[in-house]
Amino acid sequence: MARSARSSAFKKNNQKLAKTVFGPAEHARAERLNAKLQELVQAAKPSDALKMDVESTTPGAEEVEVAADSQVRLLSNTAVKKAKEAKKNRIEKKKVRKERNKIAFKSHRMKGKTGKK
Repeated sequence: MARSARSSAFKKNNQKLAKTVFGPAEHARAERLNAKLQELVQAAKPSDALKMDVESTTPGAEEVEVAADSQVRLLSNTAVKKAKEAKKNRIEKKKVRKERNKIAFKSHRMKGKTGKK
């Protein structure tokens, strides 16, 4: 029988390759990336190391800092609320994409196009 581009034999071979060769390699790659991300999460942030505790010598300085801090919080809260409202009102287009295989196999030599018949 002739072997077509849609031949079940080629499909079975590709499925077997995906399962035995490419599947474990892809899984190992995902594991490496996951480990790398976990390392980054566990690493200390540089901003914490640079933060210094300095005591103020003037007694009124703490009150000024507390007032300024509360004002900053108010401003940041209103900015966050406005940003959320703007995001809610935005119309988003839905992107529909056809599912694609992750693994692309090289075309088989028997599937190659030949000249005119």
